[in-house]
Amino acid sequence: MPEVLSMRERLCARVVRMVLDEGERLSNVSAWREALAIYERGILIDPWVEASYQGIMRCHYAMGDRVEARRAYERCRAALKSRFDLDPSRETQALLRQD
Repeated sequence: MPEVLSMRERLCARVVRMVLDEGERLSNVSAWREALAIYERGILIDPWVEASYQGIMRCHYAMGDRVEARRAYERCRAALKSRFDLDPSRETQALLRQD
């Protein structure tokens, strides 16, 4: 059974990496809404990947929606606190202070 979990974890990590890469690619061409949708899918796959929330925050900031950027931060904070009893990283906190 451990090998099955390991395979599942590897596949999940690969999909998350693909999501993050695609979100970054779309962000680089200012396709904010499309990138936002991709990052949101990443959270559905793995809600504890902080980089997905960072991408969501950057997209909202780029579209001028500071309220939604803050909501994304709060979602990140709640997810990390509930699973790992951790606060968001300094990088994520710095994104929040961009406001």
